[in-house]
Amino acid sequence: MTGPRDSTLVDFDAEAACTAVREVVGDDLLVCVVFTTDDHEILHVADGVRDLYGSEDRMRDHFEEIHSYVHLDFTERRLFEDVVGGGVRAMVTYMDQATLVRVVGEREGLFVTLAPDAPVTAVVDAAEAELSS
Repeated sequence: MTGPRDSTLVDFDAEAACTAVREVVGDDLLVCVVFTTDDHEILHVADGVRDLYGSEDRMRDHFEEIHSYVHLDFTERRLFEDVVGGGVRAMVTYMDQATLVRVVGEREGLFVTLAPDAPVTAVVDAAEAELSS
């Protein structure tokens, strides 16, 4: 998993979406995962992130735990669209050590972890272009 690869899990071109994000942020792309309400697939994990886990199994277990909450992204998207109006493009979580971006469609999405100061709007624009193509 040193570079993005394609996925059969989602309808959009997963490899192109990860590549589009990488073109914006370069090595600041730490993790790239595609997801649906039922499953996820890890497409890219930077070596430094992989090293933090100590083992492939621990990393995959952690990603599985994160995915168990993904239904909240789709629920939150619908909530804001219903209550506020308009379309929700992405959700962003800013942390000290990273920025987590979830670009969401109706039933699938792209989850990327970025270095803290990465240009989030440019990342969302790049990813969204691939998700909607």
